[in-house]
Amino acid sequence: MTAETKNPGNQRGLIQNCDATLSIEARKILRYESHCFSDCAELVWTPTQDFLSELAEKQPKYILCCKSKPFSPNHNEEECVHVDIIAPGFRTPDFQSAYLGMVVNTKQAVAIWTKYAKNFLEKATICTDALPEPKARKLYDGYAERLMKLLLSGPLAIIRENIGCYIPVETERLSRRTVERGIRKMLETLLPSLAKLPIRWAQKDEQEAFERFVETEAKRQAKSQTEEERQEAFRSDVE
Repeated sequence: MTAETKNPGNQRGLIQNCDATLSIEARKILRYESHCFSDCAELVWTPTQDFLSELAEKQPKYILCCKSKPFSPNHNEEECVHVDIIAPGFRTPDFQSAYLGMVVNTKQAVAIWTKYAKNFLEKATICTDALPEPKARKLYDGYAERLMKLLLSGPLAIIRENIGCYIPVETERLSRRTVERGIRKMLETLLPSLAKLPIRWAQKDEQEAFERFVETEAKRQAKSQTEEERQEAFRSDVE
């Protein structure tokens, strides 16, 4: 049975006693900077996988999580929740965290899926104007491949791209239970042994304080990029 606990394990203040480097780095790179997919894999997804592997080796009895308040990017019925996993510190801090992704409801999942499909189609179409230039051909093939993969997977598949990790759940409202379904869905793809464990939640005020801290630090640490640098990051994805 899952429940929000006031003091799971030896929990004290998460902000004071948690190394949130991975959570901050993920938010910074995915939300406030522009990077190609390979950079995101190296800087976000690989460290997250290593974090989960170390957590699994400790054979925890449950997964401790933090989530943001549900929010709607377009102020409609689309809902999203950021989720971080908290683990006992692998080295010196009491706790260490990593960003798992954004759990989204069905309407937001369809909106994201549609947006990416249109984006890849538009970019592939633009590239056809420059064909048969070798670079344009390579760009076209890359975008076309990603578009086909996206279309075949459907709107309820997990999307890991260079501006976010989206975890769809088939629901209208994101309750604690439906968010937990999303967490298990993501863990099944990353490290199935962890997906079988009970999920516990940090205390509500700790979750809110943790989310504010991570977002503030991500914005503060994000490097300024020109529009040209942003576009170049996206283009290099398929080159």
